[in-house]
Formats: sequence, structure tokens, C-alpha cells
Amino acid sequence: MKTISLKKVSAVAVASLGIGLLSVVPAQAALSTLADEPANLTVFAASSTTPVAVSGSTAVVVPAFVGASATLTATKGFTVVGTLLTKPVGATNPTIAAALTGADSGVFVAEATTTASKSQSEVYSTTGIRTLANATNGGTLATITGGVGTKVGEFTLTGFDKPGIYTFAITPNGAGTDTAATVTVRAGFSLDSTNPNRAFPTQGSNITTGWAATAGGQATVRITGFTDATTYYYTTNNGSIVSGTRSASTAGTVTATNAINLSQGFYHLTASSTASDYIDVTLADTGSPTSTTVKVVSYDATTGAATTFVTATVTWGVAATPTAQYSLVKLLAGADSTNVTSSTTDTTDTVVSRATTAQRFTIQVEVMDQYNVDFNGATLAASISGPGTIGIAASRSATTQTGRSLSVALTGQNYGSVSVWGDGSAGKATVTITASTATSTVTLGTKTVTFAGSPSKVAVTQALYVARAGYELGRTPTTTSGAATSVATTPAFYAEVTDSNGAAVVAGSTVKMTSSDPTVITVGTCAESTASALPGTFECSVSGASGAASGKTATVTFSVLNSTTGLYDIVASPLTFTIGGAIEKVVVTVDKTSYTAGEGVNLTATATDASGNKAYDGQTWQLSASTKAASNKSMGGTLPAETKEIKNGKQSTTSSTGTASLFAPSTPGSFSIAGTYAATTAAPLGTAWSVTSAVADGNVAIITQIDALNAKIVALNALIAKIMKKLGVK
Repeated sequence: MKTISLKKVSAVAVASLGIGLLSVVPAQAALSTLADEPANLTVFAASSTTPVAVSGSTAVVVPAFVGASATLTATKGFTVVGTLLTKPVGATNPTIAAALTGADSGVFVAEATTTASKSQSEVYSTTGIRTLANATNGGTLATITGGVGTKVGEFTLTGFDKPGIYTFAITPNGAGTDTAATVTVRAGFSLDSTNPNRAFPTQGSNITTGWAATAGGQATVRITGFTDATTYYYTTNNGSIVSGTRSASTAGTVTATNAINLSQGFYHLTASSTASDYIDVTLADTGSPTSTTVKVVSYDATTGAATTFVTATVTWGVAATPTAQYSLVKLLAGADSTNVTSSTTDTTDTVVSRATTAQRFTIQVEVMDQYNVDFNGATLAASISGPGTIGIAASRSATTQTGRSLSVALTGQNYGSVSVWGDGSAGKATVTITASTATSTVTLGTKTVTFAGSPSKVAVTQALYVARAGYELGRTPTTTSGAATSVATTPAFYAEVTDSNGAAVVAGSTVKMTSSDPTVITVGTCAESTASALPGTFECSVSGASGAASGKTATVTFSVLNSTTGLYDIVASPLTFTIGGAIEKVVVTVDKTSYTAGEGVNLTATATDASGNKAYDGQTWQLSASTKAASNKSMGGTLPAETKEIKNGKQSTTSSTGTASLFAPSTPGSFSIAGTYAATTAAPLGTAWSVTSAVADGNVAIITQIDALNAKIVALNALIAKIMKKLGVK
């Protein structure tokens, strides 16, 4: 029994459960009293209909609210007690814990236990009594109902280890006639949605998320929640009833309907039954059909009308077996003993050192069956292909490396773990996890990791080309590579460092850049991506040197420190960068003078500076939205927006990979595209431009082909006539 004791307050107690709190039955309470208590206290408990899972760790929290009609003085106080009333036979007593939570901290202060016979905390007012109705000192409390009022504490009920009904009294202890609440908690899977919380499976291959049993085997369902002095009749549609077992004499005597055996079912008459009374009905599979339904009814004593109390159906099928569908296989970084769930995510840091000195990963495994229920007793096995070694344990703490193909028995449990280590070799490794029984082996999942070697190769990709003197080209490198949607968000170039097999290396390579002419191009910084899939990937910056002349070029070389030689002798191909000025002139062209209907059109704007060299990257070449490129005919795709930037002296509607974004009109004949390019020193209002091309008339082409064919036919006829004349054929 657990107690919450409160001084100088009258409140309302409501047990409000998101799960498990099912009914409230007021009952009178007669407890020993504290000095000067308020009279006629009432505890309220809200109802819920969802049963809790059968588990020793399942907890149900009951918030407590108390109400009364009483005039309070500065000396009044009371106690609220939680007590177990009933439980299923064989169940362990749930733990009842009391705590003073949610009380008005501005009014109440806690005081130590003063009554040796009870586990209680007492609460006293520091400013006088405050009513719950209007939050003022002193006064008379109106009766509070339906869960309205100040929360004065809560009870935590823990450990429902058997299916069935548990009841608890939440009792106020006042000076007058007090009213308690009965909190009912039902545990197990409720089988009948029409008559819920009356049938809970207790035996079968699945009793957690439904009711299933092995073909040719047995299955048991617990029927509970009886009404007193009622006769209940049990029948099945097929299969056979093996037994009907009562929890207590108050459930009534199980009697065969035919007075001989259970082939036609049985009945029992409840006698002063308690809420936790039950009848366990055990069935046997007779081979066909694939399910058996237990039906429980009662009959009206006057009319004889039948009322269905509950039905419960078991599906006979294959025995439970491990399945990949519900089992959990989670890859965690390092030595990690986390108890994983379906929401646990795999580590994304899957590229690690090949060194043998540390555990690189832990694979946590939870074996589940086809009913999404823990499958205990399987043999857990793991094997690794590629480099690396593994360890295995029937616990969540595998920490040793003992081989490459290992297994362990999960006796009495469904979880185990696998440790993953490097063996000094580089490359990708795949760990395969299986679960076996005497009759089958199931692959639960695979995990792939990479053991990285030492830097051996480097490749560079140039993203930008023409720098402005005195300015950085593109963005400053960052470790979190974002989308390169413009020159301002694009680094000058990228570098990728790999090992001798072209595989990723561990993050942290030492790199440098060298400019062939720092008076033209200066090197900036390189940043390695912290994205787990990109170790060894760098983005780097360069700048145009101050005062560098337009058209000048320099190469930049990226190199990597070789840990074996101690030299920067892992070298990429040099990249050439150029200095350019502001746009002074733009020439717009199309790639063909004639297109077929809908053919890709490559519209290219080539921008040069005042010296006739390529203008620097990142400048927009069109003047404005109102003067951007437009066509006199409807074209497919998209004409370039005014925000399009030049790169390496130009901007095209066809990408570097050859993908067109602009297409010729569908109608034959000439078409033009025109606009105004950016303002320059010579033309501050911009300069108009226009290009013209055409779409060939498909009909004209066909007619031309027909004419050519006719001409060939005429020539052929003439040749035939000549031959016939020589042969004298008339």
C-alpha cells in the first residue's frame, strides 16, 4: 500500500490513464484519520479502454485529484492511499508508488512522514488554505467532479505479468464519509473488439498481437470480467475443448454441458465473483479448418434470449519462426550496448580505419517472429566478407574479435550483438546476420562498412575558372557541402583522396595547394567534408591576386602528404585559372541554322571584358527581367532567366553533360530570340541582341525526297528503254 498525505487542502483526485485505466467504481473508505481532517472527500478516476501489455516493467500512471464540500481551516489535512484489491491468480503483486507531484507549489510544502504505520508524505500550507474553486485563502469548497481540480499527486502502478484484470482502490482519508475510486487495469491482447477486455490469449505461438497457435497443437484463452450470479455457456465451432479451468471458486464450477465430457462445451455459474476471476479455456487443433472460435453466451432467465458475452478466435498455422520482416539489425558506431528499437537509426559513419586497435562497430540484433513477437532461443550467427573480423555475444555487449564466421545460442532471450573490427586490410566489408532454429535459417539483414586505407591517389574536379583580381573565386570552403546552385555557393574546385584501390580513406588527410604564379592566382583553404559518406572529399578556394591583369593564367596543384615517405608526393593534375574583368560585351549565338521541330537548341552567351578576354565567373549577362531573352514563337523548355551567370566566359542552355533545356518551336519557319545584355561602360542602358534560326518544314523535305525519287525512276525507265532497244525487244 502506498500513500499520498496532504495537509490543509481539499482537492479532486482523477486517475487519468493514457493506457490501462479502464473503469471507476466508487467505494466507501474507512481508514484511520489524521487530526482535524476535512469531511466528505471524494476521489475521481477517469476511464480508458485500452489494455496494457503483459510485462513486469509495464507502468500505469494514475494522476490524483480530490474534491470535497467542506469549510477549511488552517489545520485541516488528509491522506490518499493506493491499495491492490484483486489480481489474476499467479500474478505478482504490482508495485504501487506514490508521489506528491503537481501540487500548488506556491501554497504547499512537503513534510516528512509522521505516521509510522503508513508510507506517506504530508503537505502543509505556508499561507493558509487555498480553495480549488477560486484560488483564494479560506472558504468553502464545492464538490468537484469529472477530473476538474488541482492535481495533488500521482500513483505509479508497475508490473502486470499475467493476462487478466487487476483492480486498485484509490482512497481518500478524511473525517467524514469518504468516497474512493476503483482503478481497473486489464493486461493482455483483447481479442473481441465488439466485447472488448473480456478475452485475453495466454497460450499460443502469438499472444501479444493476436492469437495464433501451431497446427496440431493447443491454445488457451482467458475469459474474464464476469457479472455476478450469471451462468455462462462455452462452445466452439470446431476443434476440441481440452479443459476449462477456473481461477477461484467464486468463478463457479465448470460443468460439462452433456454431463459426460467437454465435446459439447461447458458452463459455470458465477458466485460473488470478483473482477479478477477468470476461466481459462484450452483448445486442441483437430486439423481442419484453420481456425477455431470460442463463443461464450448467457441466457435471459425469463425470455431465454441469448446474449453473446465474448468470442475469441485462434488461427492454427505454422510455428513461430524468426523473420527479417520484424527483426531489428542496427549498426552502431564503436562499442555500443544500446537496447535498440525500431526507431533506432544506423550510424552513417561507415568509413573507418583499417587498424586492428579498436572496435569500429557494434551490430545490435533483436530476433522477432512472423507475429512481431520476441523469438527466444534462436541461434544467432554472423559472417563477414571482405576485410575485417567480428565477435559475437548473447548480450548487448559484444566486445571481442574472435573470427570471421561465428554463432551463439540466445537461450531464453531474443537479443544478441556482433562486434566489428579492422584487420589491417582496406576495402568494403559486408556482415551477414542470420537466425536459426532446428528447422530453418533466416537471413535477418546485412551491414556494409568500409575499412579505409592510406591516401594513395587524388583526383580534382574544377568547378570555376575565371577569377576577378583581388577577390576570392566562388565560396569559402566549408565542411558541410551544400548545394552549389550559383557561383557564390560553389567552391573553385573539389578534390577526392582515395587509397590504392580507389576506396575511401579515413578523414583527416593532410593536404596543400601550390600556385604556379602567386602574382596571378593565390591559393586559399581546403575543407574536408564531414558528411560520413564523403571522407577524403575536399573543397578548395583560390583568389585572383590583387593587381593581376586580365588574361593572365596560373595553375594550381593539389597534393597530399604521404605518411610513408613524409612528402607531398600524392599529386593531382594541375588546374588552370584565369583572370578576367567585368562584362563589356556579350555575343549570343545558337548552334544551328536549322532545326527539326522540338529539337534541342543550344543558346550560348559568350561574355568578354574590356580587353577581349573571358569575363570573370559569377556575373549575370542579361540586363533585367523585363529585357531578358524572349522568342517570337513558342519554344519548348525554358529561355534563360536574367539571373543566369556566366562561368568560364559563357552561359549555355545545354548543360556540360549535353542535356538540353531549350527546344525549337513545333511550327516550321523562321524564329528569333532577342533580349538586352548587361550594362557596360560603353552602353550603360544595355545592348540589344538578337539571333535567328529556323525550323525546317517536314512536308517540304518529304516533297523534295519524292521529287528526287521520281527523277531516279525516270532515269531508270530511260535506261531500261535503251537496253531493250539494243536487244531488239519491242
